Amino acid sequence: MSYCFNPYCSKPKNHERQDKCNSCGASLLLHQRYRGIKLLGKNLDTRELIWREQAPQVSVSFADLLDEMMSYLPSQRPINVEAIINNLAKAEQFPQQPLAKLSTKLPIKLKLKSKSSWLTLFSVVFLPFSIWGLFSLGSNLKPKVTAGNVANLPLCNNLTCVNRDPIDNKCDRDAQTITSNIGNYVSQQKLVPYRLEIRHSQKCNAVWAKSAAPYRSIHYIEDGQGKKYGSAIVPIDQWDEHYADMAPGKDIQVRACAKPPAGEKSCTNFVRL
Repeated sequence: MSYCFNPYCSKPKNHERQDKCNSCGASLLLHQRYRGIKLLGKNLDTRELIWREQAPQVSVSFADLLDEMMSYLPSQRPINVEAIINNLAKAEQFPQQPLAKLSTKLPIKLKLKSKSSWLTLFSVVFLPFSIWGLFSLGSNLKPKVTAGNVANLPLCNNLTCVNRDPIDNKCDRDAQTITSNIGNYVSQQKLVPYRLEIRHSQKCNAVWAKSAAPYRSIHYIEDGQGKKYGSAIVPIDQWDEHYADMAPGKDIQVRACAKPPAGEKSCTNFVRL
């Protein structure tokens, strides 16, 4: 069986040799290679995917690292590539021990002896981000935050926030919805409503679009002259709502817009900030 990756598909089960979903027309091949066979369960308390029993060959510490990288909360993910490689070193040296019980810092002694080892490292660093639709990988390559920094301060303001992730830059902590609207998309020849809103951070002087638009929709902020900011494509994952990257939020007139793959463009009212 091939399971459709579109979370809004009404009939996701397809024949194993098909390349397109019979119900919604979405591709059944992720990155032209990987095929879904069933929907993974989710822990309703932690929001973690329940996957380990499907891969018993994966060591305990390596599985912990994968869970960290796919954590629902960005604050629980590794802060940068150095942290990922350090945890990978722990997983290699102590494969059957939970990462939480190991020391916080180990000398990095990864011996990548073959091309397959380099492919493994590449997959560990990048595949979980692809799974969760985290297209702004650059924000995870920032220098590690030191103990001397003030943890709760935002990392950008107004124009320096443009096209940056609001959560990674700590702009979501005081965010509020300042206006919203209802858009529609077509599914199974029916109109399906979705919510579209502008999120605003006073500390960051920035705004971004948040919507429940369907897979492959494009949502963004648009100013009074028609310039677009923070455009993002809605990924495939288990969440009902997604957010785009940021736009300026000071001395500007903005609205949030979304364009589903099947349906008309919808926007909120303009708001003067």
